[in-house]
Amino acid sequence: MGPQQRGFRKESQRTKRVGVGPQQREFREEIHQAKQVGVAEAVL
Repeated sequence: MGPQQRGFRKESQRTKRVGVGPQQREFREEIHQAKQVGVAEAVL
């Protein structure tokens, strides 16, 4: 696990604490995009 993933994990924990709200769908999209970027970087 690289430093970027650790930072992402902290960010996702913060998002979980926010709970269910109108912006949750946006968070999910951002997390999904971040995961895609993380996977792409891990492959390189």
